[in-house]
Amino acid sequence: MTVVVLGDEWDRALITRTVDVLKAMGARLVDKFGGIAGSQEVGVQVWDLAGQVVRLEAETYMGFSIEAPDPVLAEVRRRLA
Repeated sequence: MTVVVLGDEWDRALITRTVDVLKAMGARLVDKFGGIAGSQEVGVQVWDLAGQVVRLEAETYMGFSIEAPDPVLAEVRRRLA
């Protein structure tokens, strides 16, 4: 599993495009949670893609990241390009 920051945590268009890519690849959302602590806000989505876990995370000051197996990550990044 590799983690890559795709962009800013406030970039809703990027987050929406990434979710759309996962759906087009056949992934399904299995968990979603978030929270606020002081000035920090975090939102996490966990997806299942043919038995492989893909995790999206948007966190204040950290950005919008994806954690996935390398082949899945490469395909998501290719489709987002």
